[in-house]
Amino acid sequence: MADDRTAAQPQRTRPGKKQGATGELTTFWKVKEGHEKQLREALDTLDKWPIEQKAHAGLLIGTLHDRRWVLFDNDTRMMFSTNYDGEWDPYIEAFAEHNAPAFDMIFQHIEGFPAGGMRDPDIMDYLIDHQETAVEYMRFYDGTVPEIQQALTLKKDFEALLDSPEFQRAVRDPAYQELLGTPQFQALLEHAAG
Repeated sequence: MADDRTAAQPQRTRPGKKQGATGELTTFWKVKEGHEKQLREALDTLDKWPIEQKAHAGLLIGTLHDRRWVLFDNDTRMMFSTNYDGEWDPYIEAFAEHNAPAFDMIFQHIEGFPAGGMRDPDIMDYLIDHQETAVEYMRFYDGTVPEIQQALTLKKDFEALLDSPEFQRAVRDPAYQELLGTPQFQALLEHAAG
């Protein structure tokens, strides 16, 4: 999707603050009059999707940290907010590619949503027109989505190693006592214990 439409049109400045490799995106929308109930039902449907299905969509995008939808002003306004790694355009393009049906299901109830949905040539400008840059943005941990996923996998594998019979035998083997007594190994054990 990083395509002819971005090459053909001058690129507008992308809103949103960045901290390291991660950026924030916060948008505000006006719900079509009379669509409040349908929009809430669409968001409830999305909320009830199995976590595996949501996680799969996040993995396809590959840079999504989190997302949230908030209805307010008696369901006449909606906020969509998210944090992501990398640059704005590839992130939105990935959303359009991997989450278009979910977004179209929701945004059909929003004023001015382009007829072509998330794949409409004007979708970038439409999103920018509804995005507000955070006044303050702070992440309390470093790491991109792939780095965080790798760290979680490493933690899980290390915990499995600690619980294995082979490791339990090695702990009792005098040949490994020097390694097991190092501050670095003790720190690993403490972190694994939580």
